[in-house]
Amino acid sequence: MSKSWLWVFGVWLISILIGGLWGLLSIQSFNTTLITQWLDKHSGSVQAVSAGLIVLLLILALVLLVIAYAIFSKKLRRASDAFASIAHDQAKFLRATQRAYISVEPDGILMVVGGAGVLGHVGVHNTGHLPAHNVRWFLDMKASPDRAEKEFAIGAFHGDAVVPPGVIMPRATSTKMLVAELNAQSGNPIRVRSEESPVFLYVWGMVAYQDGLGKDRWTRFCHRYNWVMRGDGEIGKYDVERKYARYHEYGNATDQSPPLG
Repeated sequence: MSKSWLWVFGVWLISILIGGLWGLLSIQSFNTTLITQWLDKHSGSVQAVSAGLIVLLLILALVLLVIAYAIFSKKLRRASDAFASIAHDQAKFLRATQRAYISVEPDGILMVVGGAGVLGHVGVHNTGHLPAHNVRWFLDMKASPDRAEKEFAIGAFHGDAVVPPGVIMPRATSTKMLVAELNAQSGNPIRVRSEESPVFLYVWGMVAYQDGLGKDRWTRFCHRYNWVMRGDGEIGKYDVERKYARYHEYGNATDQSPPLG
């Protein structure tokens, strides 16, 4: 029998006892004198029965109170657990939706002043809803004939910036690639552009930051450009526009990425 049914049974039993006693006293033909004489004659037995009945009622009332307390406590615990779970989910939802998120977007390979070399450019973009604090970065650049390069070492970080929500902070590599060397690797100008040897430019690095809620985060990135697309196909131009950038198969990850392997 469940606790709720025990509660109903107890209330029903008390109601029967009280109702029966009230019914006897309300009968008009019932002789009050006879009741008095009977009580005087059996006073000892009546007192004993009364005392036992009182004890029984007290025990029953105590049991009912214990059952009621147990039911109430259980419901209270369930309600408390439900509220705690809701509060935890709300906090988790707010952390996930309101925090700062840093992505690093390709911004092209651009000529330096004087035209002797090119630099890799990126945009550090806060796509979240809180400012990103203590933003530090490492950027580098290299050329390779391999379009599936896998080695992208991370060096010392620089900077200590704040990036507000929705802002793109432009950065450029400190490493400069000389145009003459890149053309030499590709075989230009000996060959026509369609017959050049493959040369891929990699712009990679890492951005570390605090997400606005006090937690340290990081984003690794690697963008690949094909040197054959320099100048958008025009002779004598060496910029590679951002539309030709590709997110490389390797070197892109965040602090929330699943472990490799």
